[in-house]
Amino acid sequence: MIRELYKFEAPAGADYRLTFNPTANVLDLRLDRISTDQDGQKVYTLERMYGIALSRFRQLNGWGDCTLWQVLFVLPSGYAITNPDAESYVSKSTLFLPHFDCYPFNVLVKTIFADDDFNAMNFTVSIPAAWEFKSDTQFLAKTSFQKSRDKFLAMALDGPDEIQAGGGAELTLSCLLDGQPAGKPLTVYLTHSNGYLPKTKLTVTGSGNFKVMALGLAPGDEIEVKAGHKYWTNVVSKTLKVVA
Repeated sequence: MIRELYKFEAPAGADYRLTFNPTANVLDLRLDRISTDQDGQKVYTLERMYGIALSRFRQLNGWGDCTLWQVLFVLPSGYAITNPDAESYVSKSTLFLPHFDCYPFNVLVKTIFADDDFNAMNFTVSIPAAWEFKSDTQFLAKTSFQKSRDKFLAMALDGPDEIQAGGGAELTLSCLLDGQPAGKPLTVYLTHSNGYLPKTKLTVTGSGNFKVMALGLAPGDEIEVKAGHKYWTNVVSKTLKVVA
């Protein structure tokens, strides 16, 4: 899975080294304060150990396939786990979401399948530019921070481009991981404009079919069908033109 490190500019302060070595079921983090001795050599003094269990995440409201979770750390002791997608989804216009660099450091966890352990998840670790970072696994340098979903499963919608007025059509939804059909069940959400969808939620393993119906529509009308995740429904879309 993908591991990313993003360093952001932050006001001058104490320097730290963050060590991040997640196991299958625990996010293990160690924070050491950096100082120098009388000979100018660096000294690392333990500030705090964190061990966040996978079970803690799975108890959260909204846990599921293809979700984002942001662990915000507040020195010297605390942390909070938020779902930025869910909070924005509830109230995009009024909810105040603090910017990530209001916190000394944070970890963005991206699930693929709800039953995965941490070894199968994607991580983006964000720390101040002056900090040091240490891990037993390779992290790729990330030049900009975004709560991106580009490491989720890719999707494709295939089927006819036309649908008869009052009739129905069958579409095929494919879910791909690294270019290959996903081998585990995934919950997918469907939305549409115009017409009718008998199902708005599917469980798909690799690919699956569903129907769309042009009830109450006339030739020249269009139906747009979208498929995606719970909080990001427009991963892929397809438009069908209604004909006589």
